[in-house]
Amino acid sequence: MVSLLGSENSTNVRANVISWLLDALAEEGRAASPAETAALDFITPERHVAPPMLPEPSGGTVLAVPGWSPHLAARLWGGHLHGAPTVLLLHGWEGQMYDMVGFVQPLLDRGYRVVALDAPAHGRSSGETATLTDFARAAVAVAAIVGPLAGAIGHSLGGTALALAAEEGAHIPRLALIGAPAHPLRFALGTARRHRLDADQTGEMLRLIGKAAGRRVEAVSLPAIAAGLSARGMVVHSAEDRIVPVADALETAGSWPGARLHLVDGLGHRRLLSDPGVVQDVVDWMSGPST
Repeated sequence: MVSLLGSENSTNVRANVISWLLDALAEEGRAASPAETAALDFITPERHVAPPMLPEPSGGTVLAVPGWSPHLAARLWGGHLHGAPTVLLLHGWEGQMYDMVGFVQPLLDRGYRVVALDAPAHGRSSGETATLTDFARAAVAVAAIVGPLAGAIGHSLGGTALALAAEEGAHIPRLALIGAPAHPLRFALGTARRHRLDADQTGEMLRLIGKAAGRRVEAVSLPAIAAGLSARGMVVHSAEDRIVPVADALETAGSWPGARLHLVDGLGHRRLLSDPGVVQDVVDWMSGPST
């Protein structure tokens, strides 16, 4: 297993895979193969940035993340609360930290500091491509600055990434996963179908994605990861989620010893994050008794 928690060298290796591919195409004067095109498509998110005038909880400060290249955008609330427990928030694919701000004030009201970030190639962070591994490493880098975490809340791919970080050794005592996909391979195969790849081309696409991520996408299973986690877990999902099926939540929670499963109706994949009831339930669980 390739460690997520090593130095920036592993990031450089993965970045070089992408730049090597793009440079090779330019040097050879050829178009990308179908597999190369699909691989780049899979790891290239559409960027969404919240307008500056949108309201957010007051008191947030920009958090510098030294040693991370390119720039990683992060924000800290409650920085004056020295020694207070800290909760990390991580958005999903093609999301941004603003997606998670509904959790900030309720957590501050419970005495937590709160840190959120834009994953690489998302929001106001630099970069053009990102993988699940990059999400996880970015979370680890931010956590290292703010000190030990009391817990973390992740949405969609951000939840899977936080579990991956915990598996690799990041200390996250409590971990709430909201709409998290159990098997990212499903989405990779969806990309292959959209690009009409045959079996050999799909295999090559998966090889390139794995090389970029430093980990084979076929080998990532959230239920398998959850089965070995020592973190207390909460799995939240909406029954009619059309992006990540509720079966993923059932499988993950069923594999995670002691995890709490919280199912709701009618909130889809994203409205979970702004629903007052969901936010309150997650914050209550995060700040509840340890036993």
